[in-house]
Amino acid sequence: MPYQKEHLCKKMTRETVKHLPFHFDIPIDIRKQPENQKIINTILSDFNCNDVPVEMVSDGDVHYVYRVEASPQKKFYIKIRREHFRSNPNISIDPKEIQMEKKSIDILNECLPGVGPNILKFYPEFSTLCLEDVVGKNGTATDLLVNSDPNEYWELGEFVGNLHRSLKDKKDQIRGNFEEIFYKNSLYYRLGFLNIPEVDNLVFDLYELPKQLIHGDLTTRNIVWDKENHSFRLYDLETMHNGNPIFDLAYLEAHIILENSSNPRRLKELLINFRNAYNQNYPITDENTEIRLAHALVLLRLRGSSTFEPRNKFSHAELDNYCQRIISQPTSRPLTWDSL
Repeated sequence: MPYQKEHLCKKMTRETVKHLPFHFDIPIDIRKQPENQKIINTILSDFNCNDVPVEMVSDGDVHYVYRVEASPQKKFYIKIRREHFRSNPNISIDPKEIQMEKKSIDILNECLPGVGPNILKFYPEFSTLCLEDVVGKNGTATDLLVNSDPNEYWELGEFVGNLHRSLKDKKDQIRGNFEEIFYKNSLYYRLGFLNIPEVDNLVFDLYELPKQLIHGDLTTRNIVWDKENHSFRLYDLETMHNGNPIFDLAYLEAHIILENSSNPRRLKELLINFRNAYNQNYPITDENTEIRLAHALVLLRLRGSSTFEPRNKFSHAELDNYCQRIISQPTSRPLTWDSL
C-alpha cells in the first residue's frame, strides 16, 4: 500500500495540526514575533553579565539562536522559538513547542548523563532556553566525516548504538497523544515529496516497525565530537520522538555516503566499521530496510529544499542515479553493506 499524504492527514483537527512538524496557518499576528532584545536583556541581567558580547549564530527557520560570551570560561546559548517559519511566514509554529525540546534534553541526560546540553534556565513565558555551550573548543562530527580513519567511525557507531540502547526502555511520549501523528508526518515531510513509489512503500513499512525514543535529526552537525577524549555529545533535540532507530541510523549513514562517495572503497570500509560497532551495542536485524532508507535520505539531501554541500565534491547526477538503482532493487533481494 503506497504511503499517501491523505492517509496521514485524515480527520485532523485544529488541535492536532498544532503538533505536526509543520502546519498551515493557524492565524497568529505575524507582527508579534518575540521581542528578542528585551528577552536577551532579561536573561543577561539574570545571569549577572550585562554589557557582554552577544552574537546571533542562527537566524533559522524555526529558532533564533544567540551565543553569549560572559567570559572565556562562561559561554552559553540563548534559543528563542519563532511563531512563524522565517522562509514562509504564512505557516505558523506553536512557540510553546520548545517545551518538547526541554523534555527531550531532560530525558537524554537522565539516560546518558552529560550527553545532552545542560539547561541553564528555561523561560516558558519567552519560549526560550538557555543552554550550555556543548561545542566549545571541539568541532561537530562533520569534521569526522572528512578527516577520520575507520577506528573513529567505530567509536561513532558505538556511541549511536549505546544511545538507542539507553533510550529503548523509556516509555515517555514527548508530545503526548500527538506522538504517533508527529512520527507519521515527519516521515512524509522528509521523504514523501520524492514521489518514488519504492520510497513511499519503504516509509510505510518503516512506520509499522517497533518504536522507541530516537533523536529524529541525527546528522553530524548535531553531534559534538571530542576527538581527544574519544567522546560524543548531542544537541538540537527538538525532534526527539518515538520512531524506529533505523531512521536515525540511516540518516547518519546518508551523510557518511554524501561525504565519502568520491572514494567508494573508503566509503564501504567506513560504513562497515560504523555499522559493525553499532550492531555490537544495539543489533538491528533489518539491514535491508536500513540500506534502502539511507539511500533514499541521500536523495532527500540531493533534491530537497535544504540541500547538502559536502566538502568532498562528487557528481550529484551519478550519486542520484546510484541511489535510485539501490532503492529500486526488488525487496525480495536482501541488501547488505558488504554486498554493495
